[in-house]
Amino acid sequence: MRELTSIFICIIYFVNSSYSQENKNVLLIYGTQNYEHFTARQLVADEWNIEILQVAGSTVGKRQRDSIISENLKLWDKLDKTIPNSREKFYEDVTYKLLPIWNSATIINSNKRLQRKLNRYKTDSTNITREFKRINKDGYVLWTIREINYNMESKKLFDLEVNWKKEKLKIIK
Repeated sequence: MRELTSIFICIIYFVNSSYSQENKNVLLIYGTQNYEHFTARQLVADEWNIEILQVAGSTVGKRQRDSIISENLKLWDKLDKTIPNSREKFYEDVTYKLLPIWNSATIINSNKRLQRKLNRYKTDSTNITREFKRINKDGYVLWTIREINYNMESKKLFDLEVNWKKEKLKIIK
């Protein structure tokens, strides 16, 4: 365990020293990620010129967690010089982006007509998944529906535009 901790700390040091040389902003995250939340956070990070780096899985020791928190505090302190309360503002932006993504995903999952259509594509050797594309100027959320087989080969089935405010969706071929 001590060796693993040493390796982990070396990785954090290497990552932060190499990134700091390029003067990039890096946010370290750990744990399993909810797809919609991860997508919203990534959108905001791109707008803020922050790179998100997954440094640990779902099992994280106290030392690793403390190291990650410490490194992230350095990022927020750096950003606070130009944007007061940067951490709070960043996560407010994430929440703002998350709302249409989360609601549109809920609409996709709960739409019985769409689910019947998707079930026609499912077989024993394939699965159907959705992939976030973008939020349009009108607030519509665009998703791509894909068929994935067990060899992880992906085939686009169609695009889906979701008006999350009116709870309507439209299939785009």
